[in-house]
Amino acid sequence: MEEWKKVASQLDKDHAKEYKKARADIKKKSSDTIKLQKKMKKEEAFRCSIRSHPNTFSLFTIFLRTLLIAPV
Repeated sequence: MEEWKKVASQLDKDHAKEYKKARADIKKKSSDTIKLQKKMKKEEAFRCSIRSHPNTFSLFTIFLRTLLIAPV
């Protein structure tokens, strides 16, 4: 095989390998971003519920404290 064909073949292999790696990185970062967005929505909903029901939340925290501090 001629030298340029070998070089071209090797470049194609290297390119394919780099492409697969870059694509996997993008997929991973995309899924990480989606997970973080879901987590932020949950935290935002929790904060919103605390703001809309402050007394309920206060009662709940008092109840939890008594459970955690109560002697067993």
